[in-house]
Amino acid sequence: MERLIRPDGRLRFRLRPGLDLSWAEGPKRGDWSGRIRTDAEGRRAPSLEAGDGPPLRIAFLGDSSTMGFYVDDAETYPLRCADALARELPARAIRAKNFGVMGYTSEQGRQLVLGELAKESFELVVIAFGYNDGFLTRRREDDWLSAVPPPGWLPAHEALSSFSALYRVLWLHSHPQRSHDVVRPRIPRERFAANLRTMIRAVHARGARAIVLDLAIPNGYLRETMHDLAREEGALHVATAALFERELQRSGPAEFLPLTLRAHRGAPTVRLRFRGLREPVLVAFEVAREERVAVVLPGRDDGACGDEVAGDGIFTWALPIPGNALSYELSFVELDYLRSSPEVLNYLLYRRVALEAGQGFDAPILDAEAWSLGWRELLLANEFVHPNPRGLELLGLELARVIAAATGG
Repeated sequence: MERLIRPDGRLRFRLRPGLDLSWAEGPKRGDWSGRIRTDAEGRRAPSLEAGDGPPLRIAFLGDSSTMGFYVDDAETYPLRCADALARELPARAIRAKNFGVMGYTSEQGRQLVLGELAKESFELVVIAFGYNDGFLTRRREDDWLSAVPPPGWLPAHEALSSFSALYRVLWLHSHPQRSHDVVRPRIPRERFAANLRTMIRAVHARGARAIVLDLAIPNGYLRETMHDLAREEGALHVATAALFERELQRSGPAEFLPLTLRAHRGAPTVRLRFRGLREPVLVAFEVAREERVAVVLPGRDDGACGDEVAGDGIFTWALPIPGNALSYELSFVELDYLRSSPEVLNYLLYRRVALEAGQGFDAPILDAEAWSLGWRELLLANEFVHPNPRGLELLGLELARVIAAATGG
């Protein structure tokens, strides 16, 4: 990760300027052929400049989904949107800049809007935060910020860290990352709402138009906040979840079950059928148990459960429900992914607790597992909350449609 980012006294960190790396050289395993490039200011390149005429300058603010995680420069949704606008609005000079950085929350977004964006002129500002704000952790944002060197020491800190293991150890020892007893979102809902409202109002005060791009997956409780604030503040709004759900319904496989189900008392056995992953397993959390123990059950594709044909890719489970069980929450995960990343069980558990606390059991149809695991070939990448080129194309085209309509195109 250090190859991609550097410390920043105000934003905590930012992308390094002048990057030109293959994702295969990046922080995650896997065979990734795309490249990530940044300009002299550390923005994901290339920034698009197309056409003549009155300028339509657009700033895209967000996290790794805006930056484009494990996709090529040309596949990011800001560039997809700008390309579509150049075709849709040939009489306008389209200028687009991508301010997205992986790991950013609405805290960094607020700082960017009040700082760097105030030095430039934009007609439109896309605001797309929330994924990292809702990330459940034992650490607090203020604790992370306290470990960032002061601005005057940053150059020396970066130079020393690059070649001195002793310095890195001493720095970490003198700036320990506190771990709290309670797991909470990185940014509480109230603070997220205040940050979002500040961003929208600052954009509008400069005569520009704000566009709120909401969440498709998890932490759906923030999606409601984003929708309500966009309406209250007169910002444009793009409903990502609805966009992706429509596409799933239009082009998804014939065999589909929502990836979060509940089985209740009264049904001695729940029979499930699913297609969409290689060798999936079923992860069941018994809701009634305080310790929330996860049970992992392999699926069968041998035709032994009824009308299925062996080897057809449709996996089945026959899940017995004990008489004293109130309900289960069930999630599908790919077995190889579970083996290589056992922490996914913690993620699924945290997501369940978050949904329970934030919105009961009314989970969206397209939830975390559907995004990251169930539909990777159709729309989305196999990393949590990071859309693949097809998903990014959908976002870019939808944003272009909304922008063209709002600007009279």
